[in-house]
Amino acid sequence: MVTSLATAPTSKAAEGFRRYLPLMPLFERQGYATIRLDAAVLAGLGAVESQAKQFFAQSFPVKHGFAVPSCVEGYREIGPEYSLVPERPDLTESFSFWYRNRRRPDILAWRETCSLHVTMHRTADILSGVVADLFAAMAATWAPTAERTPMVRFQEASYLQINYYAQPGSSARSP
Repeated sequence: MVTSLATAPTSKAAEGFRRYLPLMPLFERQGYATIRLDAAVLAGLGAVESQAKQFFAQSFPVKHGFAVPSCVEGYREIGPEYSLVPERPDLTESFSFWYRNRRRPDILAWRETCSLHVTMHRTADILSGVVADLFAAMAATWAPTAERTPMVRFQEASYLQINYYAQPGSSARSP
């Protein structure tokens, strides 16, 4: 379930990286900071959750039609992803969107047939803006020549994944 950590709405995107500048001392002091997500980000994450519930409720053949294991895109069935031993498989199905795969013809076709993939792509685009602004705030704070610091090019290596945990006893692989 997606919940908001925000106690009050944050400013619009026009603020850009400046909205994250107050977090930099927290990173320095604590090593982390809580980022307040705005309504657009929360709505995107909520849409992914909603689409995922519908997707994972489908039959295995339908879900498997959106699996490209060779590039870890789309659906992954219950299995050994986080299993410590083969006798106790991980009871998690998952679905992922990777920017690096977005131009592959076999995955481009999903735009018309897989609403979960489309929703995850849109949400990843929104999240990329958050990350870009956060990195820009870090550069402005810690770089000696912040105005000439190049943007961090992270998007191509980024992905978004949602996991679906099966209820114990609901799978032939359950203990």
